Amino acid sequence: INGALTLARAQQEAGHVSWALRCLGDILAATNRAASQEAYEEAICLATALNMRQLLVELADRRSIHARKAAGPVVT
Repeated sequence: INGALTLARAQQEAGHVSWALRCLGDILAATNRAASQEAYEEAICLATALNMRQLLVELADRRSIHARKAAGPVVT
């Protein structure tokens, strides 16, 4: 994914950069939550600037899923 991200940035393809960052965030979510959140935040900034609504919806879903996992189980 890093190769795709590097290429998209080199070609100044902001839309592809956004999608690659979403994928990178997904991959990093299992091992490095802070880096995952950084990738998602950057993707959100680009997607917002480009009005990429579908990507924004997906990113919101992923961030809420990861936030719930980080919070741990709900005790009732």
